[in-house]
Amino acid sequence: MLLRSCRRYITCIVALCAISSSTVLLLFAGIAAACEGIGGGGGGGCPAPSVSTGGYDGLTSSSVTLTGSVNPQGCQTYYAFEYGRSSEGYPDEIISSAGSGTSSAPVSTSSAIVQPSTSYHYRLSAWNSGGEVTGGSGSFTTPAACTKPTVTTEAASAITMSSAKLNGKINPNGCSTSYTFEYGLAASGTYTKVNGSAGTISGPVSKEVTGLQAGKLYTFNLKATNSMGTSEGTWLNFATAPGYDPILFVHGWKGDATTFGPMLEKFHTDGWPYSHLYNFAYDSSLSNVTIAQDVANRVNQLILWTGASKVDIITHSMGGLSSRYYIKNLGGGSKVEDFVSLGGPNHGTAMGGAIWCTYPISCGEMKNDPMSSFLIALNSGDETPGSVRYLTVRSECDPIINPDDSVILNGAVANLAWNPPLASCPDSHSLLHEDSWVYSQVKQFVR
Repeated sequence: MLLRSCRRYITCIVALCAISSSTVLLLFAGIAAACEGIGGGGGGGCPAPSVSTGGYDGLTSSSVTLTGSVNPQGCQTYYAFEYGRSSEGYPDEIISSAGSGTSSAPVSTSSAIVQPSTSYHYRLSAWNSGGEVTGGSGSFTTPAACTKPTVTTEAASAITMSSAKLNGKINPNGCSTSYTFEYGLAASGTYTKVNGSAGTISGPVSKEVTGLQAGKLYTFNLKATNSMGTSEGTWLNFATAPGYDPILFVHGWKGDATTFGPMLEKFHTDGWPYSHLYNFAYDSSLSNVTIAQDVANRVNQLILWTGASKVDIITHSMGGLSSRYYIKNLGGGSKVEDFVSLGGPNHGTAMGGAIWCTYPISCGEMKNDPMSSFLIALNSGDETPGSVRYLTVRSECDPIINPDDSVILNGAVANLAWNPPLASCPDSHSLLHEDSWVYSQVKQFVR
């Protein structure tokens, strides 16, 4: 057997000598030298190599990499991966040098050429002047030949005012496959592309896209490409969520930026992006006229940040007075879409014995006993000027706003009354911006 193998190798040398490079000739000269020892009955003082047939990697419909290990035992050694169809023995082989090391080292083929949908077996042999050794055998079955990918576009999900998740499914059909989602405003003819890799395994693919316009109809599809060509899914449509005006929250006397924190989070949960929700703090000791200028600056910032033409303002308690002053006297009527007053002292509150209000200027402006000059001027003429839509919500047992109906504005779209549980009455003024019923009324009004 060993002599037959060597004759096969030497026959190869003779056939290749006429065309081989000097490097190849040296390789086969080494093989011939190794075979001389075998033909002489195992001379040369070298032990035969040790061999272990390994596994395989990179299996496709047309190629495979075979692996194993060889210990040359200190002598110049060569190895061959032999393989073939399971029913045909081992007609094919790939030969290389294992060197002359003294320890086991990994060896592998370059990609061996195979046929699709076929069962193969293989083994690893090695030889030097001490003899030839063949390892155990392994087997594999190649997948079907690669074809163009199969593509299905699926409905978009997670749709908001400005973003959506584009979905689809791809079967690469045995080839490494890449994909592209194309999307754009319906009928615009202009599309943006986002790319990804589907690998070789069938399954879902998706991409999140952002920067979309609110309340618009978009169209998208999915394309996939491998070495055999490109396939395209069906074009589908989706509509982004309706646009909402950005909201400015204005807290009340001695409040701060945390006052509207819970309500802000509720709006975000219900679809408003954080970029459209603006909470800030101001100095409650100042006049509402001064605070109104701060409100004007915040409105301008919010419009600049979001690109909106108008904002909604939701206020609590004294925050409603400075915001109303802004609308009436500082040009806010053209920049505010909806205005909400939660427990606002729009017609003042009784200050007799009110030890809680300790800032002379701002507290004096909220008095109704007698009515402050600030409130007289603010309520003169039209209490709800301009095209702004007004909503007020009052507690029917508010301990701060006295009387409760001071909150009501003539000309408002709605003046609502909240009747809290009796046990909540002492805190009902602050609970106006926490209660779920009040929130639902406000959300419905500004959306």
